[in-house]
Amino acid sequence: MDRRRARRRSRIRQSVFPFARFLVHSVLSATPTAAQANGAFSEYVVADAELQVVPIPGGWSFEEAAQLGVAPLTALQCLHETLELPSPFEARPTTEQPQRTILIWGGASAVGQYAIQFAKLGGLRVVTTASSKNFDLVKGLGADEVFDYRDEGVVEKIRVATGNALDIAFDTISEGKTPAQVTGAIGDKGGKVAAVLPYESPRPTVKVTFSILPNLIRRVRLI
Repeated sequence: MDRRRARRRSRIRQSVFPFARFLVHSVLSATPTAAQANGAFSEYVVADAELQVVPIPGGWSFEEAAQLGVAPLTALQCLHETLELPSPFEARPTTEQPQRTILIWGGASAVGQYAIQFAKLGGLRVVTTASSKNFDLVKGLGADEVFDYRDEGVVEKIRVATGNALDIAFDTISEGKTPAQVTGAIGDKGGKVAAVLPYESPRPTVKVTFSILPNLIRRVRLI
């Protein structure tokens, strides 16, 4: 009986998706249906095909594709919704509109690695932080300048490197010392910070906005 059932299921899989492979990303865990007792080891799962199912690129394993869920979408949300940056498909900087600088704190994190690449595609000058062992990694992703987050003088060095004019930042860590460090790196005129965990800005001229992907998913469903 079990063997016949297994063969039938195999035929169903092959008839419905004979070639494609899909990853149901972890945003599913934060959707309203996940609050119900639907189990975590289900053989089949119902997911939103447009928002939660990602085709796996050819040549990738499921393990390699596992990072295609929350990290890149969170990076996109923080850059283009929270910080209101133009998409890479819009006009690049010109002589009338000089290149803008963004600080991405935690460039070697999963979200930070995507944020660096997306920001560079958008024509931004990317300043980031990482441990010294990851300098080559983030530079390879497109970072223009990298600072060691362990350096006690890192905030002042970033302010000098940005001419005390930095007005946008993305805090991919959002805990410990980073709230003070990231907001402290913003120039005297103030600016905006996108954060992945909620915290109050220690500076009145710096607006911190907490962004979480499930909030974006819920808004998309309401449209």
